[in-house]
Order: sequence, then C-alpha cells, then structure tokens
Amino acid sequence: MEKYLNLDQVRRQESSAGKFILWGFIGICAFALGILCCFFPIAGEKVSMKLLPVYIILMASCAIPIYVGKRKKGETAAARRYEKIFGNDVDGTVTAEELSSQTGKPVFEIFSELEVLFRKGFFQNCNLQLGGNPCVKINNALDDDTLGAGFVEVKCPNCGGTSRIRAETYGKCSYCGQSLFGAVQKTSK
Repeated sequence: MEKYLNLDQVRRQESSAGKFILWGFIGICAFALGILCCFFPIAGEKVSMKLLPVYIILMASCAIPIYVGKRKKGETAAARRYEKIFGNDVDGTVTAEELSSQTGKPVFEIFSELEVLFRKGFFQNCNLQLGGNPCVKINNALDDDTLGAGFVEVKCPNCGGTSRIRAETYGKCSYCGQSLFGAVQKTSK
C-alpha cells in the first residue's frame, strides 16, 4: 500500500499521459495517410502534391503530445520509485546520501526531480526540505496512523536517548541499539 503517493494525482497523470500518447499516434496515422494519398490515388483521385509539406509538418507536430505523454509517464514512474525509498526509511529523514545511493543519481539531479514531483502534488505524508542538508522528512504520526506512514519520538528506557521510530512498528535505539516500539501517543481532544 502506498503511504506517500497521492494516488489521485498519480491516476490523473497516468490517464492524461495515455490520452496524449493515443492522440499523438492517431494524428501521426491520419497525416501519414494524407501523405500516402499524395502519391497513390484513392478512388481514382490523387491529392495535390502541394499538400505534402503541410501533411509532413502536421505529422511531425503530432510527436509533441507523444513526448508530453511519455514525460508524464516518466514522472509517475519516478514518483513510485521514490515512494518505495520513503517507505523503507527507518528514521523519518531520507537524506541526500540515502537517495543518491539507492537511485544511483547525483544529488542535484534527485532534488531537482523531487522538487517538480512535490510541486505537482505527487506526494503526501512527507515534505521536501531543500535548505541546509536537503532531505525528505516523513511526517509525524497522527492518532489514527496505524499503517506506519508517520514517525513518533520514542525515549529509550535503557539509555534515555530519543529516537524516531515508524509508528506502530519496532525499531532500534539510535544510541544503544535497544529494541523499541513506536506506539502512537493519543492526544487529548
């Protein structure tokens, strides 16, 4: 289950991408047929060769919606890849180094891509931090967060250190390695 993807936005983007690609291919086929009609007679009539450059230009312009559709598909695929990385994070902060090692991309490329994806609304339950040490912060858990989407601060009974643990899961103390449970604290209303 996706914890950090805004599935409504992803579905809209995927649907839009498919329509752009479909209409681009339909346009290419229609104008290719027009080009063929310039060379071969249909129903005994040849289309004027004067229309050939027009058909070629229109057919080439149909590559634009195909390009846009492919770009939209690429954005949704990237958002899904990043969502998996966010979902496997253990401390609620996905650092530039973690992202770079898991994607094999340079940091500047990752954060320019993430900035676009966040701006387009692909993610929820997390936010992009660009100042200082760029990272993605997973939001704190809410009272009803039993899916482990957020994180809670847990004080270690062994050493007294505070660690961020994914809500309703087990983790280890960042300082001494003691096993900890990230129970969601109920707030009074």
